[in-house]
Amino acid sequence: MGDGPQDEAAPAYEGGVESNIDYHVTFEVSGQGGRVRVMLNGRPIHDYQDSSEQTRFVAHAGRNTNGELIVRVANATDQPQRITLDWDEPPLTSATHGTATVLAADWDTGTPFEPAPVRPRSVTVTAADLSSWQVEPYSFTVFQLPQ
Repeated sequence: MGDGPQDEAAPAYEGGVESNIDYHVTFEVSGQGGRVRVMLNGRPIHDYQDSSEQTRFVAHAGRNTNGELIVRVANATDQPQRITLDWDEPPLTSATHGTATVLAADWDTGTPFEPAPVRPRSVTVTAADLSSWQVEPYSFTVFQLPQ
């Protein structure tokens, strides 16, 4: 074992390297950084596969100055996410509705420093919608629910 900490993702190279010697080091990175391979003089010395899951999915809720409940959901993954909004007291009844405003596009849509080629769209939501909502990939959704 090398001299790196025991919890390092890729521990130090067994045998080390010496000063004043030229080495040819090659790095191969794939899977958006999930896999890293390191070659030293053509010989593999590290092959690290990150098995942790990065969700990049967040939600936040609060009331605006009108007393409406505002729920913001960001999905920065390439997969749709099924969510359930669960309440002690449901914010909607069978007689009321709210809105969901969704802004969604592929991660590479558009051109840097130019206006986004996508526009938000709003849909009416019911109590049933809040019990099972599919959040689109690469999207930002804002639920606006009456007081």
